[in-house]
Amino acid sequence: MSELLAAISDPNTQKPQLGEALFTNAVFDDDARFAGADFQRFAGFTGATFGDNTDFAAATFEDLAGFSGATFGDNTNFRAAVFQGRADFPGVIFGETTVFIEVIFDSFVAFGATFGGWVSFEQAIFLVRADFSGVTFGDYAWFERASFGENSPAATPGFNEYINFSRSAFGNNAWFLGATFHERAQFARASFNDFTWFAQAIFHGEAVFERATLGDGSIFTGATFNQSAEFRGATFGKSTTFTEVTFEDGEFASATFGGSVNLSRTTFRESASFSKVTFQGNADFAAATFGANTTFTGANFQENVQFEGTTFCSNTNFDEVSLHGAFNVTKALFQGDVSFREAQLGRASNFGPLVCSSSANLSGMEFEGPVTIEVAARRVEFRGTRWAATGAIWVRYAEVDLTDAFFEYPLSVTSRRSAFKSKLGEEIDESSLTGGWKASVKSIQGVDAAHLILNDLDLTSCLFSGAVHLDQLRLEGEYTLRPTPPRWHRRGAFPMRWSRRYTLAEEQHWRTAEDWAGWQAPAPSGYEVLTPAALAPLYRQLRKSLEDGKDEPGAADFYYGEMEMRRNNVQRPRSERLLLHLYWALSGYGLRATRALTWLTLAMGATLVALMGWGLPKHEPKPTITGEVTHSRARLISETPDPMNSNEPLLQRFTTNRFEKSLRVVINSVVFRSSGQNLTTIGTYVEMTSRFAVPTLLGLSALAIRSRVKR
Repeated sequence: MSELLAAISDPNTQKPQLGEALFTNAVFDDDARFAGADFQRFAGFTGATFGDNTDFAAATFEDLAGFSGATFGDNTNFRAAVFQGRADFPGVIFGETTVFIEVIFDSFVAFGATFGGWVSFEQAIFLVRADFSGVTFGDYAWFERASFGENSPAATPGFNEYINFSRSAFGNNAWFLGATFHERAQFARASFNDFTWFAQAIFHGEAVFERATLGDGSIFTGATFNQSAEFRGATFGKSTTFTEVTFEDGEFASATFGGSVNLSRTTFRESASFSKVTFQGNADFAAATFGANTTFTGANFQENVQFEGTTFCSNTNFDEVSLHGAFNVTKALFQGDVSFREAQLGRASNFGPLVCSSSANLSGMEFEGPVTIEVAARRVEFRGTRWAATGAIWVRYAEVDLTDAFFEYPLSVTSRRSAFKSKLGEEIDESSLTGGWKASVKSIQGVDAAHLILNDLDLTSCLFSGAVHLDQLRLEGEYTLRPTPPRWHRRGAFPMRWSRRYTLAEEQHWRTAEDWAGWQAPAPSGYEVLTPAALAPLYRQLRKSLEDGKDEPGAADFYYGEMEMRRNNVQRPRSERLLLHLYWALSGYGLRATRALTWLTLAMGATLVALMGWGLPKHEPKPTITGEVTHSRARLISETPDPMNSNEPLLQRFTTNRFEKSLRVVINSVVFRSSGQNLTTIGTYVEMTSRFAVPTLLGLSALAIRSRVKR
């Protein structure tokens, strides 16, 4: 063979030149050397058998190169070969050590080959379409700094996959370090054993690893995916690394990571999907950036998951995830909505601190063990959330919705005054949230409040209706409720002013719906406005709750609200409502000392005026004594005439002397004592009325004062 090639060598270049070369089913001994050969026309090696040390280094194939079904021994060398036409290697079997380093494929190349050992395509250039589907690689497959599809023509039907490794089988050590894929890269259902390297690889087209199997030690560090990267249904072994990778779109739905996976400092420019992914080891997303919608719906985290310092620029979905280890979102920033609906936290003891610029939805979550939840957001929903052990919720800025939450152990909800801190004591950045730090509660409807503690919260819009055991609810700290409307208002032709007290949101909705003057708090859309008959029990139970907590002054407003609802309940008997109206008018249900004292003063003043004008006689009646003596017996009769009304002009009756006498009568009537003063008939009835009314009003005043200062 050497002599034959020497005979056809170019005298100038000393390289063999062959026209149409047909070696179909030829058998070559060891050391078959075609190094530098120039195959100017069709080169046919179909079914040929080569021994060891076959050398095609720097060979040039100007036309079709056909190696289908050929067999190569060990140490086959195509280094720096140039395939200007189509290259066919289907069914080829290569022995140990095959070299395609720096090879250039100008046209379509098809590998359906089997590589028995080490094979290298390092720095190889695939200018058009390369098909590696069904290839079997040995333990070492090197594609380091290879380039795929740089000059590919526009996609045509059937030729839109310019690099195809689908269903290929790689042994250990598959190296694509620094490889560049200029068009679509297809690795669907490919199988990689341990140690697969795509570090620093660049994918300009789509990268498809759908249902691929990657063994232990898969490394994509620093890779760039300029279009979508699809790992849907892929299976990864132990220790997978995607650190500092840049994705356009990342699709990992239904993938399985058999061990730890590291995506720290990774960037997803657009959407990222980890739906139904199984993470069997630790998952690290620290300092990653998600530029668009991100979903982890149904994902299963069997160990710890790390999102420390991660930035989510849009909506994030963790619905129905299972969290069995620690969940760390310290310093993470959710710039859109984040949802954990129906998620299961397991026995992790901490959730947060979580900072969300919009709303955080934790509805339907299940917490199996004692847990501390820390959230700073605009809104936080716990609708239908379940706690199987004690829980503590610390919130900042947020409006909290606890509708239908379920817990059998104590659960506290507290506004945190200071910023959340990391484990190292560093304050968490909350600059995306503005306004007051104090959190509010939107609703506890459907909650069994027997174990609920609300601390330092804004309850101005909180809905209590539908909750049970409100009499055992604990309101602690500096909680706030909405007061009655301030200032004077007009109702019809009469001005009016509301007595100062704190009210429930349900009463605000009712009064607004009934167009009461000054009330402007309509019920939220979809919520039913309750009647006074339904509101009275709410106030009654909350009053009892505060009374049991020895907060008598705080319970006073709830008592006032209860009585207001009873007074305005048209279903109650008219006589009862009349008495309640009288009780309200005289003393504000025994809670308005100023009102009661005002009536007391007016009653005493009216009594005083009535006595001075009509109650005192003109003169004190003088008794006359008459007697007779019969047979040495004397009988005396003392008679005092009835006091006479004064006939003086009315204004002349208001003298200092008459004032002093009237004042004694009024003062004695306060303590149910008779003054002993002679009075006219009118004065007698005035005194009787005063002895009933004045002590009653005095008692109501004392009751009102005591209700405000009682401990």
